[in-house]
Amino acid sequence: MIISRNGGHTRRFTLGTYEKGQSAAESLAFARYLLYQSLYWHHTVRGLRAMLREVIESVPKNGHKGKTFAQLLANVLGVDGQPVEVTVRDVLRLLGSWAKRGGEGSEELVSMIKE
Repeated sequence: MIISRNGGHTRRFTLGTYEKGQSAAESLAFARYLLYQSLYWHHTVRGLRAMLREVIESVPKNGHKGKTFAQLLANVLGVDGQPVEVTVRDVLRLLGSWAKRGGEGSEELVSMIKE
């Protein structure tokens, strides 16, 4: 692995393998490609992402006690302080409280996500 600077602030990252590690590196790249096709672009995941985006964007910016959804999520995750144990229920609770300040249908979307 080589990290070099080209002049100013530009950095170049080079990763190499030995010849006997080539097949493992190719397998890793192919596995990532398959994951992208079957998991990241799965119709359920795309639908869920659209629903989450709709709920989050339904509330005007700074619509919940002057904070954005990203700031509230960072508080739940413990980004600013000590890391905390977070469950899906905690995130869904935050999403539900956010949706109460949202537009029409936001709470219904959250209940559909929970189901």
